[in-house]
Amino acid sequence: MIGLGNMGKPMAHNLLQAHDHVTVYDANEAVTKEFKSTNAIIGESAQKAAAGADVVILMLPNSQVVEKVVLGEQGISQEMKKGSLIIDMSTSAPSSTKIIAEEVENNGLYFLDAPVSGGVKKAVSGELTIMVGGDESQYERSLNVLEPMGKEIFHVGKVSSGHTMKALNNLLSAAHFLATSEVLVAGNKAGLEPEKMLEVINASTGRNHSSETKFPNFVLNREFNSGFSMDLITKDIELALEITKEFKTPAFLSSTVYEVWRLANKLSEGKYDHTEMAKFCENWGDVTLNYTEEEKITHEKRNS
Repeated sequence: MIGLGNMGKPMAHNLLQAHDHVTVYDANEAVTKEFKSTNAIIGESAQKAAAGADVVILMLPNSQVVEKVVLGEQGISQEMKKGSLIIDMSTSAPSSTKIIAEEVENNGLYFLDAPVSGGVKKAVSGELTIMVGGDESQYERSLNVLEPMGKEIFHVGKVSSGHTMKALNNLLSAAHFLATSEVLVAGNKAGLEPEKMLEVINASTGRNHSSETKFPNFVLNREFNSGFSMDLITKDIELALEITKEFKTPAFLSSTVYEVWRLANKLSEGKYDHTEMAKFCENWGDVTLNYTEEEKITHEKRNS
């Protein structure tokens, strides 16, 4: 397992519970040291960690890093034995994934893209949604490795299909978070309580993952700690728009959604959790969405 960030670390812990002989590596030595108290084998470098492995999982920041780790001067593909499998679980650009997969396969290796959805909470519980692109026989081969990390695992098509699906899913997620923010701000300004609005929305046709999960757990309690940054979701929307451009499909709303997130991200200097988009809308509406004291007690009891 190469890449032990917010998502990769809990995913690696779930792998360790299910499998022996798991080697872990991260460029940040402090993170790697956290695994010394586990049964993990600590890799000295990405290349040495991958040497001799049957399966290498990548959970890295972006396509550029994936390409460097796989195909660079010290790339892992140079040391892996023929017939081994690389699974890229990062959120990468589909166009880059196709190029990397072709190079890998020319070296006698196999490649799957298998990005995830569900955030840090689901990474910890091992209940991620995993969307896999690549050869079906390799997908079947990967299941015993993916199952400890995911609850819902889908084979969505040929290589790069997983990354395409992930980018489009995150575009939709960003759109409904922004729309829910605007609706709650308007309703609150008109005198409605946000918690009551969510109750109605979640029993009606406007319900979505943001209204059901993100606003109750990260916004109204003012914690804004989903573990997924505004910078990352903005980059994911950009990947999705690249897909619409490549295939010449409509992106009327998607383009607007991107521009709003890009502005909010610029103002936040890429430092904030993506749920702080709600603050961006609050500032425009001159309101603050939060629980009343009574609602806060009810929410805490519900989650305890």
